[in-house]
Amino acid sequence: MFFLFVFLISFVFGADENVCQNFDRPKAIVCYNTLKEIQSTVKALANQTDETGKINKLCIDFTKCSPLLRCANDTDVDELIDKMLTFCEINEFSDSFDLDECDAKLRAKKSACLKEWNPLPAKVDDLVKMAELQEKACRNFFGAGNCLEKEIKEYCGLEMWEKFKKHYTDLAKMMGKCDIH
Repeated sequence: MFFLFVFLISFVFGADENVCQNFDRPKAIVCYNTLKEIQSTVKALANQTDETGKINKLCIDFTKCSPLLRCANDTDVDELIDKMLTFCEINEFSDSFDLDECDAKLRAKKSACLKEWNPLPAKVDDLVKMAELQEKACRNFFGAGNCLEKEIKEYCGLEMWEKFKKHYTDLAKMMGKCDIH
């Protein structure tokens, strides 16, 4: 299946003319394999937050090669690439020194808002209960009364709040959990 995909994209020009005119099939295969490796690494390391560095390295490689995969001119492929690039941005942000520093400030202030914040509740078997939990989480996505916005702006600054909001809004959209504007 993949080789058919690579074969087809080698004849299609689209995304970036320079990249697609100089299409390099082996590089496209390596890029596709990087995408698959990110997916499998994320699944394997789902509960190991100390491994984000490995994912970040794969993401850097994928970000560099992703324009090559856009030569397919395929909406499904483009959507997958966009989701993976969004995931990579979120992962990089969550592993950043700035976020760690901000988190430390909020924890030092013993922020009740941060302590109670649960934008993505753990799955429960009861579908009705799960829907209720998810609806509450979406309603309070940035804490009750948007308390995270207030606290992050106060302790970490407006720029950190804007980054935080962008990345967590993107995460919610990517996961299809909440429609946040």
